[in-house]
Amino acid sequence: MLDLASGTLPPYLVLPDFLSAFVQACANELTIADLDEYAGELRERPRVVPPMQQFFVNSLYAVTSANAGSLTDSALAADLALRALGATGLAEESPLARLLASVQATTLVERGDLTGANRALVKAGLTDDLPAGTASAFARYARGQLALAQRRHAEAVREFTECGRWLRTRRVRNPAVLPWRSHCAYALAALGTRNRALALADDDLRLARCRQQPLPLGRALRAKGVLLGDQDGEQLISASNQILRPTDLRIEQARSLAELGKRALRTNRKVRARELLLRAHRIASECGAKLLDAELRAELRSAGSRSMHSTLCGTDALTARERRVTELAGDGWSNDAIAKHLYLARWKLI
Repeated sequence: MLDLASGTLPPYLVLPDFLSAFVQACANELTIADLDEYAGELRERPRVVPPMQQFFVNSLYAVTSANAGSLTDSALAADLALRALGATGLAEESPLARLLASVQATTLVERGDLTGANRALVKAGLTDDLPAGTASAFARYARGQLALAQRRHAEAVREFTECGRWLRTRRVRNPAVLPWRSHCAYALAALGTRNRALALADDDLRLARCRQQPLPLGRALRAKGVLLGDQDGEQLISASNQILRPTDLRIEQARSLAELGKRALRTNRKVRARELLLRAHRIASECGAKLLDAELRAELRSAGSRSMHSTLCGTDALTARERRVTELAGDGWSNDAIAKHLYLARWKLI
């Protein structure tokens, strides 16, 4: 057990080791398990550790949680990190704040909150010209993700290309850090420039095979398979699914299952399509990946599925009206008072 009172801190809680650890976390080389013990104690005794160290550990937790598909935990960790950074007196547009805001925006895109993602970028001053630095590469990637989600494909290509240009100047070739190539390839394909898209996907897959890590390899195989669009492409997506299945990379698993389900649907294998799409839907729903989940619901309707009940639990499973009822009940309102206030029949509350 780490003795926080002694002031003994892990090496990644001081600069520049934090920046190295941040890149490792993005590449899934630093995981939740590496942080859990320390992060748990930090949340129980936050005053023992200086705010800057609180920012460091919660930032790493935000990245590792997002990789593992715990998007709610990632959002909470990012919020705690930004609060801690505020306590240090650093401005909201400082390089560290911009770095985390970029990660936060990417997570919000995954959660389907595109307005929130844009707000996070605006707050950190990441919507205009960007200064050189590590934070700028992450900001470009986040802006590209947002543009891709909004189907602004030409803008997404520009952002991902600039992200890649900066990474190349710093000789950062690990495709797991920021997978700009595969996402840029998707945007290029949407614009009809298939040859350029395939060239980028080939480059991404070559680099991923050199490293033999599940995260970049699973992503790259899936991207190449999607772009090929034939039987060879389906085999690549199947290989991606096999690589990702034993890992904790749940959203990536859901994406590969989703692409296999789409392929089965396009070739009139509807029973198989429903099975794969439902599995992907359950994972996406549990992770809070609402952008992917919305896409999967549309595909399931096309496949003729009528079993798409949400697997969310707790307050996330409530409708807006149900949530309001619980809030009023928590404030001490009686059933009669709630029914009158919300124009509900009393029997609905019993």
